[in-house]
Amino acid sequence: MRRHRFWSLLGPSLVGLAVMCTVAFALISAGRVVHERQEASEAGDLQLAALQVDTAHSLQQAAEPTPDAGLEQAVEILHGHSGDALDSLPAVGAARADELLDEIATCGLMLLDAGDCTLPQRDHEELRALLAQASSATRTAASDAERRGLVASLGAITAIGFGGWLLVRSRNQARREREAAAAQVEAGRILGEELQRQAAVDALTGLPNRRALEPALRAGPPDAAGRASSDSVALLILDLDGFKQTNDTLGHLAGDHLLRAVAERLSGVLHSGETLLRLGGDEFAAVLPAVSSDDEPRQLADRLLAALVEPFEVGPRLERLRTSIGAAVGDAGVTSEVLLRRADMALYEAKRAGGSMMLTFEPEMEIRATAASTMSRELRNADFDREFSLVFQPIVDSDSWETVSVEALLRWTSPSLGVVGPNEFIQVAEQSGDICAIGRWVLSTAVAQLAEWDDAGLSEGISLSLNVSSRQFEEDGFVESFLSVVASHGVDPRRLIVEVTESGVIDRGSDTTARLQQLRASGVRIAIDDFGSGYSNLGQMLRLPLDIIKIDRSLLLTLGAMREGADGAGEGPCEVMRAIGSIAQVVGAQVICEGVETDRQARSLRDSGIQYLQGYLTGRPERPEAIARHLLATPVPTPG
Repeated sequence: MRRHRFWSLLGPSLVGLAVMCTVAFALISAGRVVHERQEASEAGDLQLAALQVDTAHSLQQAAEPTPDAGLEQAVEILHGHSGDALDSLPAVGAARADELLDEIATCGLMLLDAGDCTLPQRDHEELRALLAQASSATRTAASDAERRGLVASLGAITAIGFGGWLLVRSRNQARREREAAAAQVEAGRILGEELQRQAAVDALTGLPNRRALEPALRAGPPDAAGRASSDSVALLILDLDGFKQTNDTLGHLAGDHLLRAVAERLSGVLHSGETLLRLGGDEFAAVLPAVSSDDEPRQLADRLLAALVEPFEVGPRLERLRTSIGAAVGDAGVTSEVLLRRADMALYEAKRAGGSMMLTFEPEMEIRATAASTMSRELRNADFDREFSLVFQPIVDSDSWETVSVEALLRWTSPSLGVVGPNEFIQVAEQSGDICAIGRWVLSTAVAQLAEWDDAGLSEGISLSLNVSSRQFEEDGFVESFLSVVASHGVDPRRLIVEVTESGVIDRGSDTTARLQQLRASGVRIAIDDFGSGYSNLGQMLRLPLDIIKIDRSLLLTLGAMREGADGAGEGPCEVMRAIGSIAQVVGAQVICEGVETDRQARSLRDSGIQYLQGYLTGRPERPEAIARHLLATPVPTPG
C-alpha cells in the first residue's frame, strides 16, 4: 500500500518534471535555432557589405564615379559587432576575419570621407571565403538544432504545444530568412559583377580602361584545342601630342568629342584578336596577342597612325593630331607591369625625338631611364649655389659685330656624377618638374649678375636672354614672381628676353600663351627658340606673342650642306634665310641665327638679311668675369 501510494505521488511529479524538461529542451532548441539563424544572417550581411565597399574601391581606382547609395550602410554594418557572426569559426579564422573586416571598413570610411581609399587594392577573396564558411556553419548548426527540437516536441506534443508552436514558427521564419538572405547575397553578387564590369569600361569612349589591361595582356587567342596561346604579346601606347592645346582652346566638351572620334577611328583599323583600351586622358593602348614576328607591332602602329592622319571636325574647325607610339614585346613570363613600363620608355623616347613616330623598346632605353632616374634624384638633392653655375654667350650685330645681348646658360657639376651636360640634365629636370626650382635659381642669379655689370658700367644697352621651360609657365603666380625678382634687382624688364621652344608653347595651350602675353605687356621680349630644329607650324607660331625668332644650328648646317652640294661653295645669300627674315619682318620680329662658327656662314647670313648672330665665332659661353672682359673689349672686325 505504501509503495503504491509512493508511486502514486511520485509518478505525476516525474511526469511533470519530464514534461517540464521536454518543454525546456524544446524552448532551448528553438532559442538556439533563432540564435544560429541570426548568426547566419549577420554573416550574410557582412558578405554583402564587404562586396559593396570592395566594388566602390575598384571604381575609385579606375577613376570612375563612386556610387554613394548603400556605401554608408555597408560601412555601418562592417563597423558593427561581428562577434556573433564569427562564433562558428576557429579562433585563428575568426581573428583573421576580424583583421580583414577592419581593413575593408577603414577603406569604406576613407571613401565616404574623402572619396579616395589609399589602401592597396585587393579582391578580399580570403574574407569572402571566411564569411561564407561562417554562414554555412551557422546554417548547419541551426538545422541540427531544429532536428533536436522537433524530436523533443513530438515526444510531448500535447504537453508542450507552446514549445512545438514556437519551434515550428521558428523553423518557418528561419526558412524565410534563409531564402531572403540567399536572395540578397545573389542580388549583391549580380550587382557586384555588373559594377566590376562597368569599372573596367571607359565611360567616355566605351573602350576597356586601364583595369582591363592586365586581362587583355594575359588572354591570347585560343589555339586549335581551345587553350590560350602562350606566344609573345605586344603592347602599344599612343599619346596624342597636340590634344592638350585643342582641349584648352575649344573646351572640354570639344575635347571629349575628339577623344570619342579618335577611339572610333582607332577601333576601325583593328584586326581580329587585337584590343584597344583607353588608359586615361589622351593616352590609348593597343594589345596585339600571339606576336610571331618583329614586323607585326610595326604594322599595327602604321595602321593606327594612318587612322589619325586625316583632320578631325571639332566644332567649326578642323584639327590635326600628332601621335607618338611606344611599343614593347614580351613573352608569357613578362609581367604586365614590366611590359607597361617598357612601352612607356619607348613612348618617352618617341616624344623626345620629336613625336609623330613609333619606337619599340630596346634594352638601351632602360639603361638611359635608370641613368635618368639617378640623375633626377641627384638634381632633387642638389645644393644649387655649390653645384650650379652660369656661363654667358654673346649675341652680336651681323653688321657692326657689337654685342647686343648675352644668353645665360646653366652648367652643373655634381659631386657624384661629375660634370653633366645641359642636354642631359635639363630634359630630366623638365620631366621630373625640378626645372621649376632650377629656373627660379637661374633667374635670380642671372638678373643679379646683370645688375652687377650695370653697377660696374659694363653692360649699358646690353640685354639678358633666359631660357624658360614650359613647365615653369604652368606654375601659379609665375609671371608675378618673375617680375618681382627683376624689380628687386632694379633691372628694367625691357632688357630681358625670355626664350621658349615652339613646341613647348604650342603643346601647352592657351594658359602658357596668356602668360607670355602678360610678360610681353610688362616689356619683356619673347624669343621662339630652336626654330627649324624639327616640327614647325609656321601658322601657329606666328599667332604667338613673339619679338625674336632664333634659328636653330641644325637648320643652318642643313641649308649649308644643301647649298654646297648644289654649287660646291655655299657662298652668297641663302634664299631660305631671306624668306625667314621676310616673314619675321612682317610680324615685326627680329631674327637671331645660332651655331655660327665660320666666317663664310657669317657673311652668308648677313647678306641674307639676318640681323644677329650667336655661336663660337661670336664668342664661346664664358664665366661672368670673362664676359666682363669681352664687354670691355673693342668689337672685332666684321667678317668679309
